[in-house]
Amino acid sequence: RTSYAAAEIAFDGGTSPYCLISHASEPEDLFDWVILPEWGLRSPNLILSIMGGAGNMIASEKFDTMCFSKGLVEAATRTCAWIITGGTASGVMDIVGKAMQKHDKQRQVPCIGISPFGALTSKWRNLLEKQMQETPVKQTKVDAADAQGTEMEGKITLA
Repeated sequence: RTSYAAAEIAFDGGTSPYCLISHASEPEDLFDWVILPEWGLRSPNLILSIMGGAGNMIASEKFDTMCFSKGLVEAATRTCAWIITGGTASGVMDIVGKAMQKHDKQRQVPCIGISPFGALTSKWRNLLEKQMQETPVKQTKVDAADAQGTEMEGKITLA
């Protein structure tokens, strides 16, 4: 697939937009076709990319998670930044997701999770592919409850 498909995914706490793009897609196209028109985001002044530590990360006792979390959201808010993570609820990306939930309740800071399609469980992949085949390049909603019971349950964070 060289195009994209954008939609929403419904979680217990609300909905979040997501899109599926081809590995051959150009970043500029994603920006022009999805981020600006579909998601209505403005261009950022800064991009904070926080990656790594997905597997069984244990934060040092010296690492103040609460201070990091509050500071991250504060810095992103003050600079009109976007936060980009690996899109899963593990390791440092989990810390970022929890920081956003706790300190950005108004959802002022765009937080974009970028996860390879292959990293999702087969149940999630099948659910998303089915939805996109039924209504390509059209806003639609996928219910996360349909993918419950998988090892990815509760472990994807989408912007």
